Amino acid sequence: MTMELRKLFAYRVDFWFQFLGSTIINFIIAYFLWQAIFEAQGITSLKGMSFSYMIFYSLITPLISRLIGNEGFGDIASDIYHGSLNKYLLYPLSFLNYAYFAKSIKMLFGYLQVFIILVLYLFFFSIPKEINFSAFNFILFVFNIFLAFNFFFLIGACIEMLAFWADNVWSLMVMLRVTVGLLGGLFFPLTLFPEKIVVILKFLPFPYLVFYPFKILVGQLSPLIWAKGMGILLVWTIFQLLFTKFIWAKGNHQYTGVGI
Repeated sequence: MTMELRKLFAYRVDFWFQFLGSTIINFIIAYFLWQAIFEAQGITSLKGMSFSYMIFYSLITPLISRLIGNEGFGDIASDIYHGSLNKYLLYPLSFLNYAYFAKSIKMLFGYLQVFIILVLYLFFFSIPKEINFSAFNFILFVFNIFLAFNFFFLIGACIEMLAFWADNVWSLMVMLRVTVGLLGGLFFPLTLFPEKIVVILKFLPFPYLVFYPFKILVGQLSPLIWAKGMGILLVWTIFQLLFTKFIWAKGNHQYTGVGI
């Protein structure tokens, strides 16, 4: 984790420029997009969500996506492709544990980014009336992010380890990112989906990666409903952990260590 933190700060200006630049661009796109939608429909509320709420949603959900690691992957596949995995297999440590803690520092640092954006937003704009922040909800939010991060790391690692057999898995990782964006609520709130689809999505892990963390953060989710969602995500995480270990064991027998 210390080494990864040093990497993040190796080019501090570039790091903060990318962070603030992407955030500002997301804000501008969301503002004009939702403004056009609200004006075209001639409405002031979309399924109970105001214009200011949609802007805030579009601003925070990309940060949540970064917290769970949805914007940083490819290291495991790269180590397999280039034969760099050799050194980790010789070290007296678990490679998966090493990869997990290397990524976790980005999650921890992501909380600082969320805090900065919240402060800047509250400084320039007022809180949407639908939002109700509380310390208790923030604690639930942190736990949700921790569980979501674990699940996403496992499913991402599983896809990357297909590099033991496939020549290129980048497209699969992009598909995972798009799936989380669409079914996880990154692109827009899942309440905009038809009710029948929302019912099906509740049994999948994706809504609990972005949509649920946002809803509990802004106080729009009861602790009971949130707990049920975390139970579903926990079951998916345990299953994914077992499957990832299985893929890792099989891949080790396939690995040649020569690189590309």
